[in-house]
Amino acid sequence: METSNNARKFSIVNKETGEIIRELKDGDKIISKKQSEAYKSKAEPDNRHFAFGKMKRMKEISQKLDAKKCGYIMRLIPYMQCGTGYLIKEEGSVMKTKTDLAKGLGVSKVSSRNNIIDALMDASALELDEIGYKINPDVHISGTITGNELIKLFKTTLDKLANDLKPAELGYLYKVLPYVHYQTNLICIDPFESDPANFKFLNQKEVAEVIGIDVDNARKFLNKCHKKRILFEGSTSDRREKQYYVNPYIFYRKKGYPDDTLKSMFLSSPYSPKKNTR
Repeated sequence: METSNNARKFSIVNKETGEIIRELKDGDKIISKKQSEAYKSKAEPDNRHFAFGKMKRMKEISQKLDAKKCGYIMRLIPYMQCGTGYLIKEEGSVMKTKTDLAKGLGVSKVSSRNNIIDALMDASALELDEIGYKINPDVHISGTITGNELIKLFKTTLDKLANDLKPAELGYLYKVLPYVHYQTNLICIDPFESDPANFKFLNQKEVAEVIGIDVDNARKFLNKCHKKRILFEGSTSDRREKQYYVNPYIFYRKKGYPDDTLKSMFLSSPYSPKKNTR
């Protein structure tokens, strides 16, 4: 009895000439350019340099320190060495003295420098051992870590941010980071809530309470951050209320890159990848 071969054969054909360009073999696949780019974006590793923040510990630290001192933590994070967390000078050696730390802090006055360092040490944000100074790894870590209660602080954009904002303004941002929602980057009451129906954003008054200033000054700060696209001011069902999203190119909780919704909010941001090539 003769058996027939029913396996279908496919080819890539030039529609204009009818010429067979290529015959497809078993296991070959045809994918579109869009599919290829989507796969590539998922397959490419995220090589941006960042440090993780442990959100609950950040909240504890931020409640011990005033905004300006919290801002100095932000200034030091870009100097964290990956893997060890030690603060590294530009030439590559570890910061071992208060004089070494002064440049990272951006403070030249000795009494001010000493006051800042002592306050960060007392709050357990900064540590000193026989090797040198480092950010407390129980608060921030530059290396591998797992967990859902984390936020990434991107070093390159944070370095730019430290030049664009005053220390106290950096500290205001530090104080709201423990309230950034995982899925949306929205500043909200419960950043670990998974049900969208239960999301409750922080309004201007509530943000003011978190960062420790009055509502008028909080409004000015939030408006400034919106104009600079550090934050995005979104509308709500109540026109009197605003909700705020954090720029995912500076601070982000999820793996990889932001979705199209977040990207669209920060297209004009000077902190977006096309504007930062370091």
